[in-house]
Amino acid sequence: MLQVIEIFPSFEGEGIDAGVPTIFIRLAGCSVGCVWCDTKDSWQPENYEELSHSQIILKTRVWMVNNHITRASITGGNPMESPLNELSQLISSLCSVMTTVNIEHPGVFTTSVAREVSTLTALNKKGYVTFDIKPPSAKTKFSKSQLHKALKELHFKGVKCTLKAPFKNEEDLKFILDILTKYKQSSPPYFTQFPFFLQPCTGRASNEIPNNLITEPAKALIYDILHLTKGRLLPQIHKQLKIS
Repeated sequence: MLQVIEIFPSFEGEGIDAGVPTIFIRLAGCSVGCVWCDTKDSWQPENYEELSHSQIILKTRVWMVNNHITRASITGGNPMESPLNELSQLISSLCSVMTTVNIEHPGVFTTSVAREVSTLTALNKKGYVTFDIKPPSAKTKFSKSQLHKALKELHFKGVKCTLKAPFKNEEDLKFILDILTKYKQSSPPYFTQFPFFLQPCTGRASNEIPNNLITEPAKALIYDILHLTKGRLLPQIHKQLKIS
């Protein structure tokens, strides 16, 4: 069984499918501990439903039929801290009824890389993984070598991946640029091969991007990062629109 906080329709606010109607499946539990996480109530929630993958599919069908939504996103919390066998079955079931399935991965591995990669292979050709590159301001146990290993294995298995790099200050941008530069010189696949999105963090008190975040020195770093990745600077549009 999976611990489900909520299942709801909205619009994807981040990454390669930003703006696309999506059914979100928010799973409970996360030990990553990102300090500026905007869903901390999902870490150890008191209110959730225990649902099987079949029950979750039944709940999503309402919006598939009524709202013509054919994309699903599994988010959290950290979906990879759910029972992985059940999560794999959910991914496979969603891929059988949806046009596109995305799973949000924090970029921090709380089990073994091999186990998480094995689970994510259930996405097959209909789905993709969005990995975070956690910067210093997140204060997590991010390992660039583990993420590179996962990307390499998933790339070999034909699973699509995208990268999202949130940042809160110039130190974060320097960290991101250093990773991209280092792995550009290592064995493929490089971080720069995957669709890449640089995401400014909003302030804690509001959904607005702080005025002092995109400084002139920050702009120079952003130009370098986007040149390396052929990526995009993209804020969280759901926060700008003030929707879930």
